[in-house]
Amino acid sequence: MSGHGELEPCPYCGGHANLSKIGRDWYRIAADHVTGCPLEDFELDCPQSDDQLPLLLRDWNTRVDRRPANCAEKCDQLKAEIAGLKTGYEAYEAQNAALKAEVEALRKTAPSSEVVWCACGDGHAANSYGAGFMAANNGVCENCDAATGKGERS
Repeated sequence: MSGHGELEPCPYCGGHANLSKIGRDWYRIAADHVTGCPLEDFELDCPQSDDQLPLLLRDWNTRVDRRPANCAEKCDQLKAEIAGLKTGYEAYEAQNAALKAEVEALRKTAPSSEVVWCACGDGHAANSYGAGFMAANNGVCENCDAATGKGERS
């Protein structure tokens, strides 16, 4: 009876299950479990009778389907959602790279922060006399001040 063909393997470790008679009055199912299996020390017994053996086999062979009924559909849905997120993220990355390149190009053409610019287009080094004059004269450079007749003339 140890090679009974109707037995499923252990549901946890896949160990081969055996049906045997214990004494004169009992059937026993025991499996060759892998070390660490939750059923390692488990044996399933029932009285020897024609009506009990099918119940014992049914109890041992009963398995719980741990997957949801719509698992394949849900997996496909999640894969599509992930693909959409990847596409969106890749588009974001491309847009971000384009904007960074545009900002870099604008920085190259923009006036330097080390130069103070007047409305007339004159530029003065930030720590120069001209910049200091502009700061003291409401942002107007010496040349603009001279052009308006307010400054000294040589």
